[in-house]
Amino acid sequence: MQGVNCVKSEIHSVLTALRIHSTSAAKTRGSAQGGIENPLVRKLKDLYDQLANTNDLSLIDTVQVFDPFLSCIVADNTNAIVTDAALQAVHKFLLYGHVTVHSFNAAPAMSNIAHSVAQCQFDATSAGEAEVVYMKSLEVLVECLRCPAGPLLTDDAVCAMVTQSFAVRSRPNISKLLRRHADNSLLQMVLVIFARLSPDTKTGGEKIITKEERKDFKITDGGVIVHPPETPSTHQPYGVNTMERVLKF
Repeated sequence: MQGVNCVKSEIHSVLTALRIHSTSAAKTRGSAQGGIENPLVRKLKDLYDQLANTNDLSLIDTVQVFDPFLSCIVADNTNAIVTDAALQAVHKFLLYGHVTVHSFNAAPAMSNIAHSVAQCQFDATSAGEAEVVYMKSLEVLVECLRCPAGPLLTDDAVCAMVTQSFAVRSRPNISKLLRRHADNSLLQMVLVIFARLSPDTKTGGEKIITKEERKDFKITDGGVIVHPPETPSTHQPYGVNTMERVLKF
């Protein structure tokens, strides 16, 4: 029930930001949109209606839960306020553990989060406003790796996250605060990635999957690696390959 209420609360927050953005945009253009509903608003309302029929968030497709928020993040016609609200919602869902390795369709959902945040777009009215959004996006990327569903991320997803973090750090004319925040995010990402390479499973490390074991993994059309049902404990979509690509980056 708490998970459902949390999502509903964030839907309200993002809807409020979208309505403020729509009103501001209409005033700028000097006309309204003729009653046409914003497709981003429609997605959020549809999700809210879907949640009204259940008290258990685990019964809802995880991809469907995140999709309306991720659509706001990648939309190129939204402002920084809307993007920041959507990023805060996604960060909260991950931080509160509302998605785990056992959540329905969690693997593609995590991949969608990583790629969407890495492709974050928004219109900012000032450099300070933009940096707030960049900081929040970095927090979401780090939490993607650290959250319970982090092990479901693919090599490509993790590398996209690291690349985006480095891109933020390398942006020209950014403040020292944002640069240090990006440096710290990169450090945390690398620590999580390398921690998965520990062969000591008794102390909480991850098992390294051999080439023979990898033959049992299946890759879907969306690039999501699905572990064999008989050995769920060995599910490790990212690890050695990601480490090698990060070191060559």
